[in-house]
Amino acid sequence: MKMNSASVKQSPPANCAWKSLGDLADYINGRAFKPQDWSTRGIPIIRIENLTDPAAPYNSFDGEVDERYLINNGDLLLSWSATLDAFLWNRGQAILNQHIFRVCEYDALVEKKFLYYLLRATMARIRLQIHGATMKHITRPIFESIQVLIPKDKKEQQAITDHLEIKMAEAQRLRMAAERQFRSAVFLSQNVTTQA
Repeated sequence: MKMNSASVKQSPPANCAWKSLGDLADYINGRAFKPQDWSTRGIPIIRIENLTDPAAPYNSFDGEVDERYLINNGDLLLSWSATLDAFLWNRGQAILNQHIFRVCEYDALVEKKFLYYLLRATMARIRLQIHGATMKHITRPIFESIQVLIPKDKKEQQAITDHLEIKMAEAQRLRMAAERQFRSAVFLSQNVTTQA
């Protein structure tokens, strides 16, 4: 898979800079748990299923945990195998399993929420490029070398994030309104059919 955007890289606007993803954060891979490590008590282990399905059951670990693998609310996570996406964790303290990076952003360069949306967009691009592969994953060297264009000013990053979240909330409201209208139309058509 070729993800080198350097060949199409143009001169950035004065307020932006090209950075590699490796320039923006430290990516800590989760612990490789074995089935014999699992327990019915202790701290939940975050597997990829737990990122994609909030109802998925957890395995737990009842032992000493290296602090690098401890995850708390607000931590940024990135699944680099099977499900390629970024997530903001919000389900309490847990332990990170392998195939998921804990993303520790370099605060001097990038806002966490901006990086979250940037990583989501980047992973969507990667998914398109490896469409049809039986096992979707990306290696760390390729991932960290991907070039992205970011505003140099963190206030501008925050403004972009705020604008994006407003637009996403509007889209969600419109989608929910459309779903309500559709349900009402189905209900009305069923009543008309029954009365006929």
